[in-house]
Amino acid sequence: MTLISFAVESLGSDERDLHSAGIKILHSLIHTQLHDYSREQALSRIQNSPDVIEHLFKVITRTRIEDRPERARATLIIAKLAGNLCVSGFPYAMHSLRSLLETSDEDAIVTEESNNIDVNLVLKGLEILQQLACNTCNFTAISNADEIMLKITKFTRYNPAMTAIDFEKARNSLQLLSRLAGNIGKQGAMIRQVISNNVFLLSKIREILLQDPTNDQQLEGLQSLAVKIIESFALDSKAGTCKTITGILTLLLDIFSESLPPVSDLGLNAGKALGKPSSGTHTHGNVAGGAHPAISVECLSTDRLSIRWRERDCQIGDSLGGGFRRRLAGVVRDLGNFFFFERGRFGDWKMTLGLRRLARRRTGDAAALGAEVAHLRRKKEEEEDKKLLSG
Repeated sequence: MTLISFAVESLGSDERDLHSAGIKILHSLIHTQLHDYSREQALSRIQNSPDVIEHLFKVITRTRIEDRPERARATLIIAKLAGNLCVSGFPYAMHSLRSLLETSDEDAIVTEESNNIDVNLVLKGLEILQQLACNTCNFTAISNADEIMLKITKFTRYNPAMTAIDFEKARNSLQLLSRLAGNIGKQGAMIRQVISNNVFLLSKIREILLQDPTNDQQLEGLQSLAVKIIESFALDSKAGTCKTITGILTLLLDIFSESLPPVSDLGLNAGKALGKPSSGTHTHGNVAGGAHPAISVECLSTDRLSIRWRERDCQIGDSLGGGFRRRLAGVVRDLGNFFFFERGRFGDWKMTLGLRRLARRRTGDAAALGAEVAHLRRKKEEEEDKKLLSG
């Protein structure tokens, strides 16, 4: 009998010492730095043994003090397997992950230098969830796990006084949400629906974006992840029905328009999110109409934007960076195209024209601006002619 076979069979033993030895052997084999072949053999044997995986999930649910070392080893083993698991076949899977996230700060850290264990169970639980989120077969299980989503919502926060562990919880939670929300297809749409229905979570994302990231790289990282989550809603043409998301996009518009050189990553990411075309965006002629589908006329004011940017130009003159100038022009142009073509709001053509003018002013292309104006007026006339003919 090989060592791996002995360890696997020992997991089914009623003898505590034999059972503990089996988990310890598997953990040692999988985390060894010396024998790649043994590690791969052990992982392959476990992956092909559903009963062993389910048993490891059961071990993770044990919260007694005397079970902490075994629980930590089982967690580390599952973390190595999670990228290739579909949890629908394991009844204890989501329950065990919930128990990890609910572990108190005092009990979360398990350290045994002699046995190569140094793990924070909460962070490792979030890491496992991120790996599971790489497979769409796990989306339903994760989205239906209300207790897990509640813990992720609780972890999603920021304040300057938070501990390093709390920051890691927030970062990992946002990474998980970003990975889930960014997927296409029915599963991704389902997750985005779950997020959009979680008003408390969206309000916490908004609070993170409201923080001043000056000289705080950690906060900038959280804000960039928050922007990615909101950007993902561009995959849904009905995103505009969520007032909270529309409100956050208005905030992104403020962040983008208030960016000053040197432009922060947050400012550029906000601009990218605003210019993100929806999955239903069409191309008309040589002009692609594209903007986040939750952008509405009500959350934009051409006068507000033009006054703010004109004041900015007066204050900083030619110091605006070329990259920022081009990004700003591109976003405003896309918003203008979106109103003119995608929404069919030809009655708001003046807003479209105003946005186009702003875009051209940012790049200083007067000749192109004239062509844009002529083009829009011609389109407006064609639309009016169609209405007359149809009448």
